[in-house]
Amino acid sequence: MRDCCRRDVLVSSFFAIALAWAVPRPAAATTILALDVPELERCAERIFVGRVADVQLGFDEQGMPVAWTTFAIEQSLKGVTGARVTIKQLRSGQATQPGALFRVPAMPAYTRGEKVLLFLHQDSVLGFTSPVGLGQGAFRVRGNGDDALVENDVGNANVAPGVAPASAAAPRRAQRAVRTLRLSDLVAHVHAAHGAR
Repeated sequence: MRDCCRRDVLVSSFFAIALAWAVPRPAAATTILALDVPELERCAERIFVGRVADVQLGFDEQGMPVAWTTFAIEQSLKGVTGARVTIKQLRSGQATQPGALFRVPAMPAYTRGEKVLLFLHQDSVLGFTSPVGLGQGAFRVRGNGDDALVENDVGNANVAPGVAPASAAAPRRAQRAVRTLRLSDLVAHVHAAHGAR
């Protein structure tokens, strides 16, 4: 297996450093290597199914644009013991100083009431986290019960066999996977990956 954990931490560190300097630059495409379910599970400190209870936007003590998102936990798959989890993520497209705008390609955002299955990195020293593989580790849940389906922000390309990974900056519509994925199947894959280690 690739060392996805270390690579994602380096990517997150790069974003934090670049944000701290807030140097305006032209937009560029971001390409992220595809991570399958065992790699997502291995690199995640916390995995859960939850519903977005609240989203607060603002700036932290370092002046970084931040989204604090609180999830009501419906199912803990790894590393979550409480009924709620609040995460701190970089918020893209916000000015950190006059004339400076920083963008974080492929950083997932969440909507109040939305149900998700997230694979989250360990919090950084500044309290930031993000899904493993950015959009690859953020699965949106549609429907309820046994019929609930999930799709991540890259159209399940990393978990659908035979589908090449797409650029994270490519339009989401162009990244549609060739198959749908049931929430219950993804949960079973997570349990199997966790049990295999």
